[in-house]
Amino acid sequence: MDSDSKPHTEYQNSIGGTGGPGLPGGPINPFKTNDNTPLSIDDLNNEVRNERINMFVGMTGGVGLPGDLQYNEQGKVVSDVSPEVEAQLVKLTRDKIDKMDLDELKTLIVENNRELVDTLNKVHAHNGNRGYTIGRALLRVQYLTDSANLKSGFSAWMKENLDRRTLSKRTCQKYMDIARMADALDYLPLGIEKLAALSPILKQMEGLNPTAPIRDFTEKLEVNLKDCQDVEAMRFEIGVGMGMAKLRHHGFTEMPKELVRKFMESGFELNKKDFDAMKVAQESGGSPTKYLENIIKFNKRPDASHTGGASTPPKNLMEQTQEIRDTVTKLLKAPTIKGNINIDRIDALIQDLEALKSRLKSSSNQTAESTTWIRRPKPGLP
Repeated sequence: MDSDSKPHTEYQNSIGGTGGPGLPGGPINPFKTNDNTPLSIDDLNNEVRNERINMFVGMTGGVGLPGDLQYNEQGKVVSDVSPEVEAQLVKLTRDKIDKMDLDELKTLIVENNRELVDTLNKVHAHNGNRGYTIGRALLRVQYLTDSANLKSGFSAWMKENLDRRTLSKRTCQKYMDIARMADALDYLPLGIEKLAALSPILKQMEGLNPTAPIRDFTEKLEVNLKDCQDVEAMRFEIGVGMGMAKLRHHGFTEMPKELVRKFMESGFELNKKDFDAMKVAQESGGSPTKYLENIIKFNKRPDASHTGGASTPPKNLMEQTQEIRDTVTKLLKAPTIKGNINIDRIDALIQDLEALKSRLKSSSNQTAESTTWIRRPKPGLP
């Protein structure tokens, strides 16, 4: 075995239990050594280098490299590899990639991405244990400092005792939110970020079982995790459920779940601008569903109706004007007008259109006068 590598052993966690075997290339947390001291830059570089050498030898077979590479029973390179030999190995790998056809490149990309995603998911899930433990400890600190009636007790304690580069106030709050969810430990494969994003949604929902809020959330939103084939599928399904919960919170209770799924499969996430745009569409007699359908169809969100206060008018003003006319015409022809239409917004639109009309007329008149003045011959000139 290379002298720079470290054996994979079990390690004691912060609450006295024994951790499981580490991930490839090191213990569960790749930035900690087995004695729980910070991993040095050199040690981390060596781990990454060893992994890279084994990856590239696996891709190329090491054909043409000087010297004999030695392997252990697991097929890992255990002989020393000099920087010169490593440089040749890197060139060998680049040359191999440069000669691949499209099918081979697709296989290479897909396989490496799968390994990357799997590694990230493992790290996120394992770090969830750490985040949860930190969160519980922080909740205890908050209780003790608040009980002592100290001025800015909890905030002052964090400022004095924690490294704000890695444990900022926002990060601490995230861990505490996770620790407050009674069944968070059952859903650690979601990862810290997804769990933290789920927390405010659970707080907004009424009637959730306090002893199992995440499970209750999945049942109420009909999030089916049993059929998920892998962690990414599970995270995506939870994301769809979160999207549905946000829509319901904003009053869009009739939005089809399959439409939300297609929206997210297209690479989009529901945000405040979407909810605002759908609300405007609904209030003007339009369809929030159509808004999402158009984003899926054109693979982009619609352009903003104005340029953030700039003097340049929107490029699609005439198209938008025609759309408004078409919508108004349909409403006028309908026997009854359905939907909650805000009359004040219509009045505001009429006023804005009148102001725009007046400004355009004024600009047009000024242009005409300027043109006439330019063409008018000066006195005394032929």
